Amino acid sequence: MDNKIITKLGIPALLLLATCGAASANQYALAASSSALYVIQQSGSTMTSTQICNLGSSTWSRDIAMYDNDTVLVTETSSSGSSLRVYDLTCSSGNYAATLKKTISLSSVYKAGSIAIGSNKSIYVAGNSSGSASYAYLSSLSATPSIGSITSSSYSHSLFADVAASGSTGVIISQNEYVKPIGGSYITTLSGGNVGATTSLEMDASNTPRYPTAVAATDDYTYVVSSTLEYTNSGAISIGSISGTNISTQALSGFNPTDITKFSIGDTDYLAIIGATSGGTPTALKYRIAGDGSVSQVGTLSLSATDYTGGFKCIASEDGSTLWFSRPNAGIAGALDTSSWSLAGSASTGSITSFASFDAANLPVPEPSSLLALASFGVGMLGFAGRRKSA
Repeated sequence: MDNKIITKLGIPALLLLATCGAASANQYALAASSSALYVIQQSGSTMTSTQICNLGSSTWSRDIAMYDNDTVLVTETSSSGSSLRVYDLTCSSGNYAATLKKTISLSSVYKAGSIAIGSNKSIYVAGNSSGSASYAYLSSLSATPSIGSITSSSYSHSLFADVAASGSTGVIISQNEYVKPIGGSYITTLSGGNVGATTSLEMDASNTPRYPTAVAATDDYTYVVSSTLEYTNSGAISIGSISGTNISTQALSGFNPTDITKFSIGDTDYLAIIGATSGGTPTALKYRIAGDGSVSQVGTLSLSATDYTGGFKCIASEDGSTLWFSRPNAGIAGALDTSSWSLAGSASTGSITSFASFDAANLPVPEPSSLLALASFGVGMLGFAGRRKSA
């Protein structure tokens, strides 16, 4: 099409598609705080954050997940119980918007927290309660939630820490068991609404209990980061660990891990672990996953000055090139280059509790059919006018 015609028309549909499509050169993620939803963008060394939706207040930390590239799931906990909100994500002239589509009641799930999406589009939401670990399973967004729990004499005081998808339907849930005198770390597999096997994770040589904080999974392997405090004459020392069903527990001395995520660079899989040292310095660790599932540390990066706020979260971009991380109580989100394992940028946000990456280039434009029809009509009219003028 002639550029002069486009300039004369000012075709909104084409401009919208070009503006949002150009985003493919950058990295984008959604971030949720206790009250709002943000779009954060990393372009070169510049990072920006824009609030796109007011979520209201929640009495528990939210989690978000992308169901499709334009469908966002958000957990919600209020005085009336838990729910799962479904939002449509759109882009118009570079402006992003999240519109509430529906709310799914999860009233029997106490303090709905982590969300995991299976490769078959099944949905798992883990609750967090003392005495009964409840979860919800939905085979699709249109399905009625199935509420389940994992209870036995062994788990009489269990807590769910995190949930992650593994393979087509399997979901791994890490558990925290406060049974005196020793606590423990456990993972349980779920397939649909059915509870599978539970595995106790290895503790270190001193039998120090590891209380799990987050879990990551590939199609074949599962990894859990855990932490505890050891009290000495000089004060409390953070003792973290990385465990798995296929690896021996590795101690992370002087480090308190709070989140873990898996990403790939080319054909190589990695784990990113974020947390803080005993001195309060936010730090990101990079581990390479070998073909047999074993892991080896290949990177360490201090992310900022001393920060005792904790609760750091992370997620990788769709292509694995960027790691998003948060310092919730400091109100800061940052981006890390996963190849060089160096800081790429940061921006002020709300108190971020979770991330979800998405492909900005493929977001829908509101009512594209009508806009394109208008553009086609305008082109036709210009052509008709040109023919009348030359006649």
